Amino acid sequence: MFGYPTLQPLDFPGELCHYTLIQHNTAMALSTKALNLLADSLAPKIAEELYSSEAFMEFMHRQVPAIIDSEIGEMDDDMMFDLALMCMERIILKAI
Repeated sequence: MFGYPTLQPLDFPGELCHYTLIQHNTAMALSTKALNLLADSLAPKIAEELYSSEAFMEFMHRQVPAIIDSEIGEMDDDMMFDLALMCMERIILKAI
C-alpha cells in the first residue's frame, strides 16, 4: 500500500463521524474535525506536488488541446499550440 496510512470508517454513536487511522500497525480514532484539519494542512502540499509533476503536465498538454478541439473545432496546429498554452497559463491548481 505504498506506506501511506489508510482510513477506515468506524461505527461510533454520536454527532461526529469517526475514522481509524491505520499506520505502522497502530490504530487511532479521528473525528471529522481532525480529518478536516489534516486535509487543510495537506491540500496545499498536494496541489504543489501535482502542479510540479511531469505526469500532470503531460495530462494538461493532452487534455487542454482536446477540450479546445471539442469546443471550437479543428484549427491550425500553431494556433492550437498558442491557444492551449494561453489557456494553461490561466489555470491555477491550488488548495482552497
